[in-house]
Amino acid sequence: KKKYNKKRKFKIINKKIKIKKLNPSKNITVFEIKNILNKPNHCLKFLLKNERSFNFDPSYYPGIRMEAPIKLKNELIELMLLINKKYYKIKGNIRESFFGFSKIDKPIDKLDLLNVFPHKDCVEFKNHKKSGLAIVIYLCNPNNNYGGTNIYEEKIPLFTKEFYKDKKYSKLLEKYNNLKNTKVSYDLDISDFVKLIFNFKVEFNKAVIYRTNYFHRADIKNKYVQNNNHLKNPRYTITGFICFDKKLKSNFYDSFNNDDDDNFENLNTWYNDGTENEILKSKYYL
Repeated sequence: KKKYNKKRKFKIINKKIKIKKLNPSKNITVFEIKNILNKPNHCLKFLLKNERSFNFDPSYYPGIRMEAPIKLKNELIELMLLINKKYYKIKGNIRESFFGFSKIDKPIDKLDLLNVFPHKDCVEFKNHKKSGLAIVIYLCNPNNNYGGTNIYEEKIPLFTKEFYKDKKYSKLLEKYNNLKNTKVSYDLDISDFVKLIFNFKVEFNKAVIYRTNYFHRADIKNKYVQNNNHLKNPRYTITGFICFDKKLKSNFYDSFNNDDDDNFENLNTWYNDGTENEILKSKYYL
């Protein structure tokens, strides 16, 4: 454990956080930080007061989000840069970022495969990718209907040219394509494609940080969105990522992005519904 108790500009984040480094496999390094926020209940109260500002998420997240205030975002970025500098050592400057309050609430009959299949948060282009760090802060307590965040390793070279072209993966490719055209659920069996490496347990006011190029997904059970359980015990989180501008080699084969990343849309604009100025007036965040 590494304790950060030096004088820093943190006000929302606890200045005396202890960062726990975990290596669940040879290729996976993740971090846990307990008691990350100074006033988590104040933060949760702010979230509930502004819950009407939650919007549909245009990515593959199976729920709704609301953009986080700039001061919270800036402190989380500073913390993630500290961890990157000491441990991950990804080169480059921040190219894209997003931080927001999140709540999973998508009904089972509205899910598609990408809502429940493990994914990466790298920004992919035709010939390269941009990678970075992701963070989840749990503003909820443990519950039988949901868990924290799962980290996976591929059993096969998913979404690469080899996966799509090599005949030895033809049956798995067919199975994956069939899943895209069938009804799926949060309890989807993905064991043919990935191996569960680590499960972050839910703990109120705990943060988890990991590389965006790790396959991951939220640990959700079907029961969570049945019988209004997601309304009785919402899985509130703060989620975010930073993406660095250094071009990295990518094996991603079915990329849909233009290779000209100067034209890549700033992810922050996805969540801008005109209420962010009102949110920034919160006494806690000024």
